[in-house]
Amino acid sequence: MADQVINLNDRTGTASNNNLLVIKQISWAAVFAGCLVALAVEVLFLSFGFFIGFRLTPGGADAWSKIWYWIGCFFSLMAGGWVAARLSGNPVHGRLHGLVAWGLTTVTTFSFLTLVSWGAVSQSIGLVRTAAVATAEAAPNTLPPNQADRLQNEANSAINQAERQAPYVAHTVAHDVSTVALVLWIGFMIAAAGSLVGGSMGAPRIAIPPPAA
Repeated sequence: MADQVINLNDRTGTASNNNLLVIKQISWAAVFAGCLVALAVEVLFLSFGFFIGFRLTPGGADAWSKIWYWIGCFFSLMAGGWVAARLSGNPVHGRLHGLVAWGLTTVTTFSFLTLVSWGAVSQSIGLVRTAAVATAEAAPNTLPPNQADRLQNEANSAINQAERQAPYVAHTVAHDVSTVALVLWIGFMIAAAGSLVGGSMGAPRIAIPPPAA
C-alpha cells in the first residue's frame, strides 16, 4: 500500500513546505523490532516458568506450565505489539502492526520448536539404531551358542510384546499430541489478542487539525 501524505497547509490555511505529514501504511522495521521484543519477553517468561515448574509436583507443574504459558503469550505479544505500533508512527494502523508482529513471532517460534523437536527425535533414533547394530554384530562372536539362542528368544518375545502394545501406545501418543496442539492453539489465540491490545495502546496519538474553512 502507498504511504499516506496529509497536507497540513490545507487544514491550517498557511503556506509552508514543512507542513506535509507522511504516514507509512506498513513499517517492516517496526514489525521486526516488535517481533524481537516479543521473543525476548517470551524467553523471560519461559526461564521463570522453568524455575517455578521444577519446584512443583508433577500434577502442579502440569497445570502451572499451561497457565504460565498462556500468560506469557499474552504479555509477550502485548509488549511486541506495543513496540511495533509505537515505532510505526501510524496512528490508524497500530493494531495491524501488532497483528503482523504476532504473525512473524508465531511463525518464528513454531519453526524453532519444529527444528528442535526433529533434531532430538532424529538423534534418539540414530543412537538406538547404532546400539542395535553393534549388539547384533557383537553377540555371535562373544556369546556361547546356547546363550545367544536364549537372548534371541528374549528379543523375539520383546518384539511380540511391543507389537501387542503398539495400538495402545499409538493411542496414548495421539492423545498427548492432541492435548499439546490444543494448548498451543489457545496460546496462539491469546497471543493474537495481546498483540491487538498492545497495538492499540502503542499507536501514536497525532492530532490532525480539521480542514480550514
